[in-house]
Amino acid sequence: MLEFKLRYRELRKTLGITLREMSSDLSIPLSSISKYEQGLIKPGVEILSRIAKAYKVNLNWLITGEGPMFLLQNELLMIGGTDALRVRYAKYEDKVKIHPLSNELVDEFKPLKKDFAKNPVETLKKLVKKLNKPICVEFSGTDNQDSLKLYFPDGKIETHIKDETIKKSDVFNDLRSKIVSISDDNNKLDFVNTAIDALGSKSSFFQLKTLMQGMEIIVKERA
Repeated sequence: MLEFKLRYRELRKTLGITLREMSSDLSIPLSSISKYEQGLIKPGVEILSRIAKAYKVNLNWLITGEGPMFLLQNELLMIGGTDALRVRYAKYEDKVKIHPLSNELVDEFKPLKKDFAKNPVETLKKLVKKLNKPICVEFSGTDNQDSLKLYFPDGKIETHIKDETIKKSDVFNDLRSKIVSISDDNNKLDFVNTAIDALGSKSSFFQLKTLMQGMEIIVKERA
């Protein structure tokens, strides 16, 4: 199993971005990005969550090396009832790059990197025809950053503004990352589980209320 610094490097190489571009993408100092890849320091939970969210990476793979690199639930993006593989169209200092955000696309992108650098849109159209599957492009660092474009095998292109479905997906991924960060504390996990159950159960709601009252008493005593 690859140690973290090698997984980190593998992710960056797969996305086809430099250390400086990753630093800009994540709003993390270049010196820290470099140290992660050299294995001099390891990022904390907040940084790992930021990496996972920015690149739709499987947090379990990032931490343990187990499972696919990218999130399986992000393999299919539903827009207008259509399943689409997902990629990111990114712009760094006037350089355009396209990153695969679906496991199925990783191997397909490798031999096409030079073509993408010369003409990303036309190369993407060819890839769509080759796979015979629609591809959804998420824009990053461009004027179209809040939009998605859906490329179909027949040449049709649709533009969509990000909707509540995508926002809910981001909230879900963020919540999951937070749960992973407290996975070693059974008390915190029990509290989170009770809070979730309280959304649909009156008895769980009162149980949560009792827990909150107990926590309030402890906080007052410590103050």
